[in-house]
Amino acid sequence: MKFSITSRAALIMLIAASLACQTILPNESLPPPSASATSTSEFSDATVATISIENADMLFYDVSGSTASEIVDSIHASRPTDPYHSNQAFDALTTWRITWTWSGYGQAECDLETAVVDYENEVEFPRWNPPADASPELIQSWNRYIENLALHEKGHVDKTVKYYQEVETAIQNATCLTADAAAQQVLEALNAENESYDLETDHGRTQGVQFP
Repeated sequence: MKFSITSRAALIMLIAASLACQTILPNESLPPPSASATSTSEFSDATVATISIENADMLFYDVSGSTASEIVDSIHASRPTDPYHSNQAFDALTTWRITWTWSGYGQAECDLETAVVDYENEVEFPRWNPPADASPELIQSWNRYIENLALHEKGHVDKTVKYYQEVETAIQNATCLTADAAAQQVLEALNAENESYDLETDHGRTQGVQFP
């Protein structure tokens, strides 16, 4: 975990490790969180599922191959690395960031009612365009894999949305001199929950993240 504070806002970033997991995004606000999180298009034996995760920006890296072993090799050659876990490589990587500020931030006199809290999630995720000779069985195996991979990442994204709301509550219940520390304490809890989630799911393996 790493965080830094500027004169106008506090921010914390986490990269959570998973076969599936969490990089730094532009400082742009996302729309308010919605109830759903992961959607997958309907697909036939010859169609690759389309993956999206609600409340997250998807960054796809392309992999290739017409056999399972070729695809695995391509994933291993292209998948992102996690600088917060010794640059370990994972099939997917989710990065979250939560920022906050208010009128009079960092001063003894301020207006916490003006507090603005934003979050961002970015998920790096594999994308495979099957060649003409790819078997329906291979495509089905791939679809199962990416659906389970997305399910694991959805867990990380959902935690960001949950704790981002708790940050706002913590700020409103604090004072001008304690609000920043209160917000960071919430993020410490988010950090711990993400770590526990990866341990409990073995970075997605218990959720079916395996290919082929």
